[in-house]
Amino acid sequence: MKKNTPLLFTLCAALLCSLAGCGGNPPNDVPSDSSGITQNSGPSEQASPVGDFEYTGNSDNGITISKYTGNDTDVLIPEKIDGKDVTQIGKNIFAHKQNLVSVKIPDTVTVIEFGAFKDCLALTTVNIPPRLTSIKNAAFSGCSKLTDITLPETLTEIAQMAFEKCSSLTKIKIPKTVTIWGQQVFLSCTGIKEIELEEGLQTIGYGAFANTGVANVVLPASMREVGEGAFGACPNLTSITLNEGLVTLDTLSLGGQSKLTEVVIPASVKNINERTFSGCSSLKSVKFEGDAPENYIHSDPRITAVDVDYTIYYHSGAKGFTTPEWNGYKTQTW
Repeated sequence: MKKNTPLLFTLCAALLCSLAGCGGNPPNDVPSDSSGITQNSGPSEQASPVGDFEYTGNSDNGITISKYTGNDTDVLIPEKIDGKDVTQIGKNIFAHKQNLVSVKIPDTVTVIEFGAFKDCLALTTVNIPPRLTSIKNAAFSGCSKLTDITLPETLTEIAQMAFEKCSSLTKIKIPKTVTIWGQQVFLSCTGIKEIELEEGLQTIGYGAFANTGVANVVLPASMREVGEGAFGACPNLTSITLNEGLVTLDTLSLGGQSKLTEVVIPASVKNINERTFSGCSSLKSVKFEGDAPENYIHSDPRITAVDVDYTIYYHSGAKGFTTPEWNGYKTQTW
């Protein structure tokens, strides 16, 4: 609409034109390509041609985009096809497309499937739609130039290696709604320096942030379990604050750290094992706030106080600890 056109004249003209069946698209319609299939288009954005996509119907009564046949560097996925919402981005649809720079996913999408953007080495920009519930295996694995991702509050699943080797990501916020973790979701995202774990989140999955660049971690009060290798081998990690209410520190959940010197274990922790801190070459003290954990797994009876560099500290009167050693570790009160 031209700004210098009187509003009343414009409204009347538009009404008369629609009643008379004027050529062109009515104001609220979306344009169609030569096949007659409708496309979504915003006021300043034109969706990529529907002819560049193969698609099928799905159980959501929507459309799954199953293949992209175009060669554009910037792709805007249609919101509707055949009058139905596009709700899923299919398996491997953009995988290994080396010229792809940006993708706009419509707000209607709820699932991004296996390997959808895997190894798109030039991809720098992609939006995560606000209704998304699931990011499947390796969906963005190897997208080494992807710089920013915002995960919505509707997200419940991040599957195995979903963002593996996205080395240009610098920070990530995990919403409280995530209950399903695949293995090694952010494995080797070496550029990640900041991790925000939203209050309400209860678990962190296997190897979720292993070999990232994070230096400091603070767990929310709602956290109950840190999975196997969750923060394993993070070369810059110097501190981690564990919350009261945490119950389980799994095998190697904090293993392989070269800069971590001290860990304080809340009284609520009941499940821990000797390999939780395995390979922490600079670790000097593990301090327990409460009694000895009910389920401490000492799987290697050959370990003695001579074999480990760190000391176990416990409060005077705490139950279950022994001195001068406990399960082969040197002990001291604090």
